[in-house]
Amino acid sequence: MKRYVLLLIVLFTIVSVSGFGLSWYALSELHSALNTMVEAGKSAGLRDRLYIAVEQLRRLKLQGVDDATLKRQYESIKAISGNCKGCHHTGEALSDLTEITALVEEVGKGGFQDELLGSLWKLTRDASQEGQTLMEDRSRRAERISSIIIPLFFGTVFLIFLILILFSILVLVKIQSTIENLLSATRRIGAGEETSNLEFTGEFKQVGDAFSALQRELKIKEEKLLNWSRHWQETFDSIDEMMAVTDAEGSIVQTNRAFKEHFGTSGEGESLYDLVCREYFELEDCPIQETIKTGKPVKRLLEKGQTVISVSTYPLKSNAGLIHGGIWVGKDISKEREMEERALQSEKLVALGELVAGIAHELNNPLSVSLGYSEILLERKDISDEDRRKLEKIFSATKRASNIIKNLLEFARKQPLREEPCQIDDIVERMVDLLIYELRSSGIELRMDLGAPPPVMGDPVQLGQVVINLLKNAQDALGEREQEEKVITIETGERTEGVYLSVSDNGPGIPEEILSRIFEPFFTTKDVGKGTGLGLSITYSIVKGHGGELIVENLPEGGVEFTAIFPPERGETVEEDTGNR
Repeated sequence: MKRYVLLLIVLFTIVSVSGFGLSWYALSELHSALNTMVEAGKSAGLRDRLYIAVEQLRRLKLQGVDDATLKRQYESIKAISGNCKGCHHTGEALSDLTEITALVEEVGKGGFQDELLGSLWKLTRDASQEGQTLMEDRSRRAERISSIIIPLFFGTVFLIFLILILFSILVLVKIQSTIENLLSATRRIGAGEETSNLEFTGEFKQVGDAFSALQRELKIKEEKLLNWSRHWQETFDSIDEMMAVTDAEGSIVQTNRAFKEHFGTSGEGESLYDLVCREYFELEDCPIQETIKTGKPVKRLLEKGQTVISVSTYPLKSNAGLIHGGIWVGKDISKEREMEERALQSEKLVALGELVAGIAHELNNPLSVSLGYSEILLERKDISDEDRRKLEKIFSATKRASNIIKNLLEFARKQPLREEPCQIDDIVERMVDLLIYELRSSGIELRMDLGAPPPVMGDPVQLGQVVINLLKNAQDALGEREQEEKVITIETGERTEGVYLSVSDNGPGIPEEILSRIFEPFFTTKDVGKGTGLGLSITYSIVKGHGGELIVENLPEGGVEFTAIFPPERGETVEEDTGNR
C-alpha cells in the first residue's frame, strides 16, 4: 500500500510541476506579449501623432500661414519625434526613426520646403501604417498565447484529477481484494481450515503472518478446549447418578450417560420441565424451576409406577453470584425402595409366623383335651354304634387338626439345621395337609403321584419349606390367570441323578426373558405387598444346601415345572425309574 501511495505522490508531483510549469511559462509569454502590445500601442499612438502633426504642418504651409505658426507646429513635430527615440534601438524601426529624425531636421533647416514636407509626410504615413500593423500583430500574438494557457491549465487540473481517480480505483480494487482475502481467511479460520500466506503480498504479508499465527494459536486452544471438554464429558458420564445442566430458562444444556440411558434421549435444547416433570412424571411443578427461582437447593422424590427417583437440584451461579442455570441430579432408588418394602414384608411375615405359632400353641391344648377324651370314650363298651361312629369322626378330625397344628409349629419354629433320613413322600403329605383347604378354596385341583423314593439326608423342616414354597408359587401362578381348570401336580420318584420332587402347574408359564432371574433374591413380578421375592430364592438355597439341584422349565402344553433333585441317603442305591419323568 505504501508503494501505491508513493507512486501517487510522484505522479501527482510530476503532473503538477509540469502542468503548472507550462502554465507559468504560458503566463510569462502572455505577460511579455501584453507588454509588447502596450508598447506597440504607445508606438502606434506616437506615430499617428507624428503623422497628424506633419499633415497639419503641410496644410498650414499650403494655407500660407506665417512663419511663426509654422515654427510652432515644427517644434511640436520635433518634440514628438524626440519621444520616439527611447522606443526603438535596433532593426528597421530604428532605421526608419533615424531617417524621419534627419528629415525633420532638414525640414527645419530648409525653410519648410514642399518637397521635404512631402517626403516627411510620406515617411510618417508609412510609419503610422506600420505601427497599426505592429499593433495588430502583437494583439494576435497575445490572443494566441491566451488561447493556449487556459486549456493548458485546465488540462493539467483534469489530468491531475484523472490520475487521482485512476489511482483511487486501483487502490480501492487492491483494498477490496485484500479485504476479501481477510474475510476469506477469517471464514476459513472459523471453519478450522488452513490459510495461506500467498494470499497476502507486499505490506499485507504481515497481516497474513498474523493470521497464520492466530490460526496456530486458535488451533492449540481449540485442541486444549476439546481435550478439556472430552475429559469433562467422560467425567460427567462416569457418574452413576443421572445429571443434567440447564440454563436460566430451564432448557437442558448438557446431560450425562446415565440420564440418556434412563430417559432415552439427551434432551439438549429441550425444557427439563417438559421432558422429565410434565411428560415423564406428569407433574405440574418441577424442582429445577424452584431452584432457579429461589436460588436454593431442592430435594424431592419423583414416582411413576414402580419407578422412584430421588431428585436433588442445585443453582448454578456465576462469580458475581447471579443465577444463570441449574444442576439436576437424579438417582433411581426403585430397587432400594422395593428391597425396603420387601424386607418390611418379610418382617411382617416373620411376625405373622410368630403369631401363628402362638395361636397354634393356644389351640393345641384344647385339641389335646378333645383328642384325649374322645379316645377314652372310644374305649368304653357301653356306647352305641351310632355314638361310636360319631366319636370316631370327632377323634379323626381332632387328630387331623392336631397334626396340622404340629406341622405349623415345626414350620414356624426356629431351630438349628439337623440332618436325618427323610421320606420325601411323608413330608409332601404333611405339607399338603397345611395347604389343601386353601388350594381347594382357590378352585385348584391337586394331583399327587408319589413314587415312594428312597429316603434322603436332610432337615425335614427345610425340606417341608421347599414343598410349601413350590406349592405357593404354583398357586400364585394359577391365581394370575382366569381359566376353568386349574391343576397342580406333585410327583416324586427316583432317577439316575437322585431322588426328585417335581411341582408343576398349567398356568401361564414364565417369560423366557426373566427365566434366568427367578432365583435372585427379591426378584418378583408381583406387586409390592403381594410377595417378597424370597420364596424361590430360599427354596433354591435350601436345595443347594442339601447337595441337590433345582431345575425350572416351561412345559410345551403350558405351565411351568420345578424339579428338585436330592442325593439319596448314603448307603442307598438309586435305580433308574423308567416309568417316571
